[in-house]
Amino acid sequence: MIFSKTLIVLAATLLPFTFAAPVEQAGAAPNPLLKIRNLEARDVIADNYIVVYHSDLVNATALDAAVASIDSIVTKRKVGGKKHRGVRAKYNLDGFRGYAIEADAATIGEIVAKPEVRNIITNL
Repeated sequence: MIFSKTLIVLAATLLPFTFAAPVEQAGAAPNPLLKIRNLEARDVIADNYIVVYHSDLVNATALDAAVASIDSIVTKRKVGGKKHRGVRAKYNLDGFRGYAIEADAATIGEIVAKPEVRNIITNL
């Protein structure tokens, strides 16, 4: 029951951003900042993001490897005296793969530059 409610809230949160996504111009170099959604949102949870992968590029095994790798990096870093908790939840659903993460801006910059990342959403 809790999983169903979480899934519904997650879907309701992500749906508006799917239709409001900026479009890259044909022939232009990809801009990683276009992958980060709702940067100007208010009342966000500090340093918390949802990383969404291209489902057609990342299978369950690749998702597990990515989560383990990034979680290992994040939990070892200490930025400004704060140690982030890393990956908080993993989503491996049909047509939706990603994870919720608590991380610093530098880590998010590294994640967003990966071609398999569709977008990153600041957690509200």
